[in-house]
Amino acid sequence: MNGTTTRTIWFAFVILAGAFVGTAGGMLSFAGGARAANAVLAGGGAFVTATTLGLLMVTFLHERE
Repeated sequence: MNGTTTRTIWFAFVILAGAFVGTAGGMLSFAGGARAANAVLAGGGAFVTATTLGLLMVTFLHERE
């Protein structure tokens, strides 16, 4: 596999993992008593945080090669 294919696969994996984290964060927030709008904001924040952290880790690991 070339570098572009590997990056694409890692990018898709990070986005999917971020979506799972965001969904779980929103659901847990809603179950904890937050209104729907606040639960969506919490889920979005969790998604952005998880995705940013994941992409930074992937970038760091690929630069070390």
